[in-house]
This record gives sequence, structure tokens and C-alpha cells, in this order.
Amino acid sequence: MKMKSVFIASIITISLSSCSRDYDENLKIVYQHNDGSYNQIYTMDEDGTNVKQLTNTLANNTAPSWSADGENIVFASDRDGSNKIYIMNSDGTGVYKLSDQLVYSPTWSPDGSKISFYYTDGDFEVYIINSDGSGLTNVTNNGVSDSLSSWFPDSYRLAFLQANNIYTMTYTGTEVTQITTTGSVSSIAVSPYGNKFAYEYINAIWVINSDGTNPVNLTSSYVSQAQRASWSPSGESIVFASNSFPREISVIKSDGTGYRQLTSDSFDDDYPCFQGKPK
Repeated sequence: MKMKSVFIASIITISLSSCSRDYDENLKIVYQHNDGSYNQIYTMDEDGTNVKQLTNTLANNTAPSWSADGENIVFASDRDGSNKIYIMNSDGTGVYKLSDQLVYSPTWSPDGSKISFYYTDGDFEVYIINSDGSGLTNVTNNGVSDSLSSWFPDSYRLAFLQANNIYTMTYTGTEVTQITTTGSVSSIAVSPYGNKFAYEYINAIWVINSDGTNPVNLTSSYVSQAQRASWSPSGESIVFASNSFPREISVIKSDGTGYRQLTSDSFDDDYPCFQGKPK
């Protein structure tokens, strides 16, 4: 299988300026919060208010991701001793285990039919499972480290990380295309229209065209560390984890304006994810 490589030739940093709040459609953000002992799942409004705790277990609940309709949340939990996929309603009720497969960072496809995640079978690989728990498939299985994935809006393609570079492929593991060659990429999020990626590169959130052109640093003018970005449904805003010890949740416009820190806690807040558009 021939892979196309796209070289990122330049690094562009833009000057950021703040503006009044003008985010999306009164959506919620789901995230994990460390309570001093365990990671729990919380939600808040996109302005940082109306904080609600959804899980309360003597176990870690991590890496939450919304269904596209905003009705359900998939997450990883070690409540039975090891990290498995769980699903719950958006208010924290109706929790059930989807599969006994060990997982990191489950992510729902936009059409709701599939969930991608990664785990190790000697090296990290990307897996896909149907949202009813059937059809578990290792779609990379190539002896190279493949990890965090993000769906395109067509639910047919994914972006993922291989050896700390961005690649794309179909959900069956075909048509693999390399997008970046710089290395040091640590997370990836496809925009709602599929034309851009938000990604973590050397402690900052960058936005790049999906063909690998025009990388733009969004966050370094505001925070020294930024990671794990998530797009709002309109593509206008990006939420991410900022700083360290403790990490906090922040939001910024996708053009680099309107930075705002949303949380201020004694322990880490991490893995934020914008809600899909509710029914």
C-alpha cells in the first residue's frame, strides 16, 4: 500500500487577542476531573458554569466522548479492575459496560454506529467496535505505534497518530495517508467539516488544513502547555486542557481569538469534549 507524505514546511505563530464571549449554541462540555483520589466524569456549560458530576466511583473514569446527538457519553473506566468501554446517558444515568476489551480514549463516530479507541497488543493499535458491542476489529495491526484517533464527519475515515505523526485512513484500515512528518504530535481532532485538524504539537494546540498545509499555533501566546483539543459542532471554537499541575479546561476560537480559562481547580481537569448538537 503506497502512502502519500505531505511535508510541513513552515511553522506559523499568530498573535492572539481576547474578545467577548460568542461561542456556540449553549452546548455542554464533558471532561474528567480528578477528585484527589480518582478521575470522575463531569459536565459544564460552555462558559464554565452549571458544573455537574456524572460518575462517583472508587475507580477511574476517563476520556469521555459525546455521541453526535448529545444524548450519550462513552468513556473508559477501570471500575471492574481494568480499563473497559462504558456508555451512559448525558445525565449520568443508565451506565453499562459495552465490552470487556481493554481500551484507551474511546471516540464515537458521527453517525453513532461505531467507536474507535486504541490499546496495546505489544505495540499500540487502533481498534473499532460497533456501538452495540459487536464487530471488534484491529484496523492498524502493523507493528508500529498507532494511537489516538478522530473521526471525519462522513464516519468513513479517521485521522490517527502513527509514530507521533498524523495519518488518515478508512475505518477498515485502507487508504492510509501520511499528513505530517515533523513528529512530536500527541493528539488529534478532526474539525466538523473535515477540512482541518486541531492537534497537540510541542505543548501547544495547532490548527492545520487536512492536506497538511498552513499550520497555525493557537495557544502559545496564552498558556505554556495545551493538549487534547475538541471542536465545537459549528467549528468556531476549540476546547482543550491547559497548563499542568493542575491542568485546567480552556476554550479558544478556531481563529485564535477569544481565549478563556473555564475551570480553576486544585486537581487536574482533562480530556474535554464539546457536546454534539442535541435533538
